[in-house]
Amino acid sequence: MPRCGDCYSCKHPRGVGCVNFPTAHHLVNASQTVSARGQKLFPLFGLGTFCEYIVVPTTQLAKLSPETCVDQLAPLGCAVLTGWGAAESVAKVTKEDKVAIWGLGAVGLSALMACVKAKAKIVIAVDVDEDKLKTAVKFGATHTLLANKETSNLIRQICESGVDFAFECSGSPKAEDQAIDSLQFGWGLAVLVGCPNTNSSLSIPTNQFIGQGKSIRGIILGGWKNPKEALTRLAEGYSNDRCPDVSGLVTKEVKLEDVNTALESIVKPHNKDLRVLIRFD
Repeated sequence: MPRCGDCYSCKHPRGVGCVNFPTAHHLVNASQTVSARGQKLFPLFGLGTFCEYIVVPTTQLAKLSPETCVDQLAPLGCAVLTGWGAAESVAKVTKEDKVAIWGLGAVGLSALMACVKAKAKIVIAVDVDEDKLKTAVKFGATHTLLANKETSNLIRQICESGVDFAFECSGSPKAEDQAIDSLQFGWGLAVLVGCPNTNSSLSIPTNQFIGQGKSIRGIILGGWKNPKEALTRLAEGYSNDRCPDVSGLVTKEVKLEDVNTALESIVKPHNKDLRVLIRFD
């Protein structure tokens, strides 16, 4: 995510997300734009996915140590940056906190790893897939729950009253409702991380906020003020002590010619893969 440093969002102390981000391709010299069949092509979100080379503005470059092992770092740019940031940058989880994470894909597991790193008192992992719950235990979850209608009640039993922070990382409206319902009375915060369908909406009794003091927070790519600095630090954490364990999120490797097969498999129901690494060699 580019950060120009000059717009009102970049300059504001609470600003997250550069206002120039939606038009990031305009930051690239016009002579470098790519065309095909007479049509100009622009990189989605200013990225060069599936490209061996790409011209990008310096605002999108994060400098890494020459010793960094980069072949497993692809999940850092989205999954880890988003999930980890939700816990560290937005919620600011501490060792006394009780947390729950819905959706144990690469984003949810990244949020879970950040909570474990912060030594949260209770870390509850919730998913509809039992295998992903087993994976969550390997990443440090203290409790796991197979999602059902009683999930919120079970979480309140585990935490005596509710969680301090609930991270919804699946994009499911039902999970969003459960995350809010599971919050601690008086100060609980639900951080909505997952991407729902564009036409989905929340229908929540307002007394949970006015009468119970709960809060909801949406985030942009982890809520980092400066994603580049965060990216460099997370890469160093992986290189130094495998925290975050980025390579643990890569569950399959494919060659570039097999990318369509990989994309088809990853959207199938009950897909077991977290992140697929595409190799160009």
